[in-house]
Amino acid sequence: AMGGQLFEFRKGSPPTKRVPDAAPADLLICQAATGASTAKLVRAVGERRDRLPEQMGALGAMIEAIVADAIPALADGDLARLGELADINHGALAACHTARAHGALGAKLTSAGGGGGVFAIAWPDDHQAILSAWAARGWRALRAPLTHQPNGDTP
Repeated sequence: AMGGQLFEFRKGSPPTKRVPDAAPADLLICQAATGASTAKLVRAVGERRDRLPEQMGALGAMIEAIVADAIPALADGDLARLGELADINHGALAACHTARAHGALGAKLTSAGGGGGVFAIAWPDDHQAILSAWAARGWRALRAPLTHQPNGDTP
């Protein structure tokens, strides 16, 4: 989102731009709090993986399966499915009730999940209610329109 387009990131590999453009919709990004140290959170996840390898392995496999399903949902313009997948992915970690309560199709914590940010998927007509709800809580937010490029060109 920082570069104005979507990308896929996998640990140990550079980000790739293989994620297709979406149907016309908005990706809303909110910095809800200062956030936590990504290094600390990653270390804590590693420690938890050492303590609970089976559970953390299952969680990792679930997240990978969701991402694998999200890419074609995005390519097909199936934003309702993309929102549902974001909710399922995020539901394993925490909740984003404010965005959902104000019309988001789905929402998820960003980065390492320390509370620093949230993204929400919304139809263009619904974005203002979500941005207003976040602003009412004192959270900085911005709108990044997702645009459909039928020929696959990057905007």
